[in-house]
Amino acid sequence: MNLWIILLGIITLGVIIWLSTLTGKKDKRRRYLEALADYVESRLEPLEGYPNSFRIRCNFAGNEFVYEDIVDRAPGNVANRVFLKGPSPTTLTLSLTEKPRTTIRADVQSFADMKTPWVNAAEKLVLPPELKMFSAFTNDPLLAGLLLEDGKVLKAFVSCKNVDALGHPVCSLEIKEGTVIMGFHPRTEMKPSLAELYHSPPVIADYLERAAAPVERLKKLAVLKKERGQL
Repeated sequence: MNLWIILLGIITLGVIIWLSTLTGKKDKRRRYLEALADYVESRLEPLEGYPNSFRIRCNFAGNEFVYEDIVDRAPGNVANRVFLKGPSPTTLTLSLTEKPRTTIRADVQSFADMKTPWVNAAEKLVLPPELKMFSAFTNDPLLAGLLLEDGKVLKAFVSCKNVDALGHPVCSLEIKEGTVIMGFHPRTEMKPSLAELYHSPPVIADYLERAAAPVERLKKLAVLKKERGQL
């Protein structure tokens, strides 16, 4: 009888420890998110449609941003996805993916030819040398070209260049229908690093500054486009 009592006690203790570990992990993430919300002078909000997922709205240099921490639950897998999003007054879409491996040379327009704004739309976007490992998809080549001419914008994209586990180039910064989106990676060697952000919430200021560069540039280009009667 005593042996069964001891075994039952050990099992009960093990369950308690396991549950406390799970609770500790959840509490740690929640505490980090609350600290981040405090740092940007905002509050933590539940994200509709995603259980145990949160959103933080904030303002940086006159630009509105939303930080989203999403828990995706798929059969046999739970993934944590984190994004920093900032809207712009445009409908631009720009994403950088691995360049197709081909020996066929396409007919392209030089990057310099795109510097006369809003006159002749460029048929193709030619990426600057710092991003030559990527292939670009955009719904507005001219606007995308003018965006990437800005030094701060180009620096923001370059700072988000990565190589994944299979050796393929990946860019963590993109624009979808006018919204600038920066994605964070769980792997510490990739940029931006979610681990770095969890370790030190004030690091978010650096990422907000990077994401603000394309938002600000798109605002200026939208004004220029409107002045020239093309909206």
